[in-house]
Amino acid sequence: MAFNQAYSDLLAKLPASLINEAWIRLTSRKPIRYQKRLMCQRRTQSWPECQTSLSFKEISTIYVADNGRTFEKFMHDIEKEYRERVNANKKLRCKIEDLKMQVQEAEKELASMKSDSTH
Repeated sequence: MAFNQAYSDLLAKLPASLINEAWIRLTSRKPIRYQKRLMCQRRTQSWPECQTSLSFKEISTIYVADNGRTFEKFMHDIEKEYRERVNANKKLRCKIEDLKMQVQEAEKELASMKSDSTH
């Protein structure tokens, strides 16, 4: 047997029976046996018809429940941070409104002082 030298490392890892079978197939140019071909066809044809132990609905229910457990703390932290930001924004808006009122009062006082000084 004289395989290509590039494959010598791979061939050294294979059992002798596989090497002999490969050599015979390569040198005799015989096609794959009919029985082996039938076995391959049966395998590929029977795959779509195989039964699963769980239905799609059960799998999706399990998946959703698992995600709920996995991300519960993460989502809780995000919601907590969101509520804190909303409260901080409300406080800032109130503060801004108070400052606007103070500015308006100051403008009124300045306007009245200006009108008093012109008279």
